Amino acid sequence: MAHNLDHSTYSYIAVTFSASSPFIGSPNTLSARHPTLGLNYVGQVGQLLDTHLYSVLNSELQRRGVQAETIAARDIQGRDGVIHVEVQKPSQRARRGGDEF
Repeated sequence: MAHNLDHSTYSYIAVTFSASSPFIGSPNTLSARHPTLGLNYVGQVGQLLDTHLYSVLNSELQRRGVQAETIAARDIQGRDGVIHVEVQKPSQRARRGGDEF
């Protein structure tokens, strides 16, 4: 199921966990274990069982004077079985093939 994302209010961070991560079975607990990050659990990314989406309020990032990339790189990457972190950027979809349809 697709998530309804609001990039004007939130920044989104996709986190991939290793099979041995304590969060692989309950990814929503990452927020509770590291409350200072300001992460909110959004849900699983598609059919990827090891990849989950989190949000951070943009107003919270501004108040703290940091960017989502900073939180991702400094505070999440390499902790507790986290193997990959990626800040999600909104992009415009384009139809391929022109007038073929």
